[in-house]
Amino acid sequence: MYTYRFVLQGCSEAQIAEVNKVAYAAIHGIKLPIKKSAMGYYFMSVDSSADHDKVRALVANAFEPLLMTVALLREWAPSHFSELS
Repeated sequence: MYTYRFVLQGCSEAQIAEVNKVAYAAIHGIKLPIKKSAMGYYFMSVDSSADHDKVRALVANAFEPLLMTVALLREWAPSHFSELS
């Protein structure tokens, strides 16, 4: 499983819910929807079979100009899920 971590400058829960709906419809292999961590980052976990170009494009298009950074975290350890709120 791969996890994308990104930072947004102000985002509503309604925006996140809408992007999650679009993501599930558009991208095969999403394992966990976009969630905000206790540390203030946003995460979306996808299967290794997912089209990563589509994932990056979706995040960039959905949250621009709120988007600050996007990082792909590989080999996401299960213990890190405790950070998700």
